[in-house]
Amino acid sequence: MNTGGERDERQTSRQRDRVRLRRQRFVEMFMTFRIIAVAHGRAGRIVARALLLFALPTVALAQDRPLLRHPSGFTLSLPPGWRTSPLDGARHQLVPPDAATGEAIVAVGAPADGVTSVTDPAFVARSEDDVAKAYPQLRRTGVPQPIPTPFGPGLRMDFSGMADGVAVRMSIYVAVRNDLAVTLLAAGAATQIARRSALLDTTFASLRAVASTATVATTSGTGVSDGSTPAREWSTQLSGKMLTVMSGYASTGSSGGMTSRADLTLQRDGRFVYQRSSSVSMSVDGMGGSSSGRESGAGTWRIISRGGRVMLLLSGSDGTREEFALTRNGTQTFLNGVRAFVTTP
Repeated sequence: MNTGGERDERQTSRQRDRVRLRRQRFVEMFMTFRIIAVAHGRAGRIVARALLLFALPTVALAQDRPLLRHPSGFTLSLPPGWRTSPLDGARHQLVPPDAATGEAIVAVGAPADGVTSVTDPAFVARSEDDVAKAYPQLRRTGVPQPIPTPFGPGLRMDFSGMADGVAVRMSIYVAVRNDLAVTLLAAGAATQIARRSALLDTTFASLRAVASTATVATTSGTGVSDGSTPAREWSTQLSGKMLTVMSGYASTGSSGGMTSRADLTLQRDGRFVYQRSSSVSMSVDGMGGSSSGRESGAGTWRIISRGGRVMLLLSGSDGTREEFALTRNGTQTFLNGVRAFVTTP
């Protein structure tokens, strides 16, 4: 016969299980927003750097694509059933058919910023520092593993830690060829990422170089334009203006998401000032958390015409270089296809 004490014990056990599941779901969802936020961020190194100065629009619906062909000049053969969800021209989210809540896998193409070997101990140390700044709770585990690819020598670094009592893991794959660095980041619950480890290794090992469909910045000419008529017109329109891009990522399964605002001021003397703020928030089953950050930068700007397109070139004081295709739709201005609001600061 069941006693009242046994019933109370079972009820208490069920309550503990519910609390544990709520906590795990909260941490997994928060990790998803954090990994996407880091992919949006701006820093001067391969693992943590921004590939664009601006935040990104809301993630598009994923589409079936057995081969990811990245505009920066590489391909990845995806496992059967995997889909890609373009974040922008530089970042693509990979979505497995059995993706878990809070799991995030992102492929990124970036300038190598002078890095020629991912096996260099100095590069590994800088990467650890970047991860520690973004995820203080994570520490590298094990020895970095070489991953040979047709693209060039690759490397996998694993990081793990605890977040609110839940074990989490991040695997970072990196390879460099010429001035292009390719990074594959996977983060989520430790058991889920560990279960995918062999499949992620195989996916990254398929990395190949192909002809780039993106443009490469040049430094010919002087002043804030190259003297061509289209470049002069754009320079006149944008000189002394502030370009603002706002974006967000909203959860469909809980309350929360990520919002960001980036302001780029193109000064009349050919210099630019950049400021970006972002925040991540999450609330799941009564559990909540948030994170925020600010970034800034400065450098010089220039507008040129190339191949029938008008390009905004930014040279940061930290040595980074970025470029954006300028287009219009009526009175609206777009940078690489992303809406930018033009105002007077």
